Amino acid sequence: MSSVIFYEMDIEKWVWYSRKDNKSMATISALETTLLLGLRKVDFSGVINDACTDGGTPFADIKFSTCKQDQFTCYDGQCIDIEHRCDENTNCADKSDEEDCRMIYMKENYKKTVAPFRKH
Repeated sequence: MSSVIFYEMDIEKWVWYSRKDNKSMATISALETTLLLGLRKVDFSGVINDACTDGGTPFADIKFSTCKQDQFTCYDGQCIDIEHRCDENTNCADKSDEEDCRMIYMKENYKKTVAPFRKH
């Protein structure tokens, strides 16, 4: 409720600013027709006291979504059932549902009912 995002036609970018401090603003280079949905690189270099980038690079990848809680947001903004994420079948048009999927392999003697611990 304290920030506003809108498409600024003069600069052909999305502008994101806080109502508390409208001098600080982040920008996103994406077409207006995208409605800003999906994974976007946000430029926070125009934000004063930015907590999103922690003093590092002024860019951060942020995913904007209208998907429901039980859905996965593809990088292009498409929504798919979360059960289709990492199922070895491409469901997103951009194939992002199969990116960064890792299989977990456990040894036969691994005890699933005992929490792992480390002695210091």
